[in-house]
Amino acid sequence: MTAIDESKKAVIYCRVSTKEQVEEGNSLVTQERLCREYAALYGFIVDQVFIELGESAKTAERTQLKKMLAYCSAKKNNIAAVIVYKIDRLSRNMTDYTQIRFNLRRYNVEIRSKSEQFEDNPSGRFMENMFANVAQFDNEVRGERALNGLKEAVREGRYVWSAPIGYSNEKIDGKSTIVPSEYAPQIRKAFELLAENKYTIEEVRQQILQIGFVGKKFKLAKAHFNRLIRNALYAGKIVKFGTVTQGTFQPILTEELFNAVQQIINKQKTKRTYTRIHPEFPLRQLCYTEYGSRLSGGFSTGKMGQRYPYYFFKREFINLKRDSIDDSFINLLNDYCFTTEKMKKFRTIVRVKLNLFLKKASHEVEQLKEQMDKIAHAESTIVFKLSEGKISDSLFDEQMENFAKQKSELKRKIDLTPTAEANFDKIYFALNDFLVAPGTFWQKADIATKIKIQEFNFPRGVIYKDNKIRTQEPPIFYNALLSESITQSLNAEAERFELSIPFRACHLSKVVE
Repeated sequence: MTAIDESKKAVIYCRVSTKEQVEEGNSLVTQERLCREYAALYGFIVDQVFIELGESAKTAERTQLKKMLAYCSAKKNNIAAVIVYKIDRLSRNMTDYTQIRFNLRRYNVEIRSKSEQFEDNPSGRFMENMFANVAQFDNEVRGERALNGLKEAVREGRYVWSAPIGYSNEKIDGKSTIVPSEYAPQIRKAFELLAENKYTIEEVRQQILQIGFVGKKFKLAKAHFNRLIRNALYAGKIVKFGTVTQGTFQPILTEELFNAVQQIINKQKTKRTYTRIHPEFPLRQLCYTEYGSRLSGGFSTGKMGQRYPYYFFKREFINLKRDSIDDSFINLLNDYCFTTEKMKKFRTIVRVKLNLFLKKASHEVEQLKEQMDKIAHAESTIVFKLSEGKISDSLFDEQMENFAKQKSELKRKIDLTPTAEANFDKIYFALNDFLVAPGTFWQKADIATKIKIQEFNFPRGVIYKDNKIRTQEPPIFYNALLSESITQSLNAEAERFELSIPFRACHLSKVVE
């Protein structure tokens, strides 16, 4: 018996797409037969045959291709060549083909083509690359033709993709389109229920399931149903290639019904948008751990149906009773309460600072009004020039538009600048309750006031550590109003103090009024 030449072992790789199975020379049987004839002619022993059924050569992510490459990479198999009917059986993409060839050459495996002759030399490799480029070119031409065909179908009002539930794919006058199927009434029923605005999307989905909406082919999952009720195809609209085209097929819904449902489900979605402001959990998102986890809040339900409020840090699996965390925050605020002596200092500081602030603000308003007067004078000048024919209409319009923008911006600044005399007593007494017992004041406040106090005083949040609420720096109201630099020399150095201090005091008074 003649020994098998291990150095001449080869594998055959065959591939067809669905269309190519009926084309001459491209069937799997024909490919394998011709490749075996080629192997026998050149003395190769066929060790394995890898057959790819109905997978595109546009990508290298193919099951049998991967198995073939893995088989060739195993040294024990001692494969010398991969034989294909044509290079485009391996790939129709030049980049993928180059990578496949590189991987095979690492294991001294060459590519042989039954239909294309090339050798392992410069001219042969040039021919091999040319065949691979031709395969890619052919593939791109086919893709472009297919895309143009799809666009032409859309222009004709035909939907040629896989039909959604409620439609079926048919041919009319030899052309592909869609027609309503036996599930069309259920689709219409789903939209009619939603249009009543009495049910949630999930409740409608459950009702449709109960009336036998699901056939053997369909599984109406939540995500699937959400996409279904937003599909304009049911109203006769084809949304493809960045355009909306009126279809020539029969719509299942009227356009009015479809639009009405879209408005309703959009409102339902808006109502369920998560908000971080919750009256039961005011510290949510304000507090965080040293590892960066933010505080969340929710209710736990007991055995008898009672609901218990809890804060929790999701990432660190920490659950905390809401009242204990709120109490810790109250104690933190009360640690910065103002004594009688501090309130006297505060009264003096705010009185001086408010007067300085309002004086400067009044001066700024006068300057802004002067600028407004200059613009009014410039407008009169340009109107005169237009009447004298010294400027064109287009230049006049451009200049007047520019003046209008400038006046609008100046007016905005004037409106935002406080000019009224400070009602010092009102500010002082409004702040008194807060400053004397800030934690207690926060506890009794409504949710909107709580959030304002938190955001104003702790813009960087607070930290949960060792079962307590802590802060790396005192609240802004405490620092801003009683820092040593401010309590010194209220007369000689008053002008150099930051005028933001009384502004903060004014802002805080609005918070706690």
